[in-house]
Formats: sequence, structure tokens, C-alpha cells
Amino acid sequence: MIQKTIELRTIGDILALDIIDFNRLNGYWANSAEALNTIWSWITLNGKGGFFCSWIEPEDWGKYERDDFPQWKHVAYHISVAKDYWSWFMTTQKSRGDYLRFSDSPDFYGSVSQKNFWGDIGKASPNAFMQSIKQMNSGDLWISLLDEGMRHIVLEARYSPAMAWHEMIRTKTLPK
Repeated sequence: MIQKTIELRTIGDILALDIIDFNRLNGYWANSAEALNTIWSWITLNGKGGFFCSWIEPEDWGKYERDDFPQWKHVAYHISVAKDYWSWFMTTQKSRGDYLRFSDSPDFYGSVSQKNFWGDIGKASPNAFMQSIKQMNSGDLWISLLDEGMRHIVLEARYSPAMAWHEMIRTKTLPK
């Protein structure tokens, strides 16, 4: 069930989601502020478009069990949440052409209803989050599975970040 939906309008909105672990900069950025500003620039792109965010608590989470979970190795509680997500997705969301794959950085990706999604179990590294955002088209999703998967934070792109950047490069209107 969708608990709440907002449009991300400020840099504080992305921080309030608490889905990015700014302690894992992986040498990509000098500090957390630099990482946050880079991510925010991809989410807003000079004030164009934006992302909507929904807090979802699936009513049927953990009620499905399947024995076809693919081989995937990861740390801590990730495997149990991944198995629940796999069972939920394959039972309630999957239709022809839809798929779900597990990886690392981000933890999973796939397609549902001809839209792509990427996501992480727990908090994502800033780099995994940003690299996923950069690939999105309008309608694509980022999904964070929090609280053992009982709470999903879903960001929906309302424009294509990649296409917007290409257009700004073509027209020489990049933000300063």
C-alpha cells in the first residue's frame, strides 16, 4: 500500500529519504557534500523535470515462497530480503517480458511493464545510486528495500536524465 508520495524539490528531500550511505564514497568523491551535490544535479538537471518518491508497505510482503531463487551471494541480511523480494516480484509483479536480476552495486535491476528499475537492499552507495540514475528514462524506477524489505522507497523519474544531459551538452547549456 502506498503510504505517501512527494515530488523531490530540494536537496533536503533526498537526504530525508535516508537511502544513500554517504560513508561509502569509494574514492569517487572527496567528501559527502560533493557526492550529494552531484547526485542532486542528476535528479533536478537545472530545475527540469524531477523525481517523485513513494513510500510503500506491501501488504503481502513475506507471504510468498518460491524455490527458484537464483544463486546470489551477498552480505548479512541481504540474501533473506532478496529471497522475499524475488518471491514477491515473481508472484505478484512479473508478466511477459518482465525480469529481475541480482548483482552488486546496485543489488538488483530489472524491468516491469516495459519500464526499467534498479535498486538496493538497505542504503545504496552514492556511486551505485548515481550510476543508476544516469541510465534512467522517464518512468523508470529506483527501489530501496528498507526495514528487512517491509518498506519500499520508490523513486520514479519524470524525465530522462541521460537525454536531458545530452541535450544540454548539444545546446551548450550545462549548469555552472
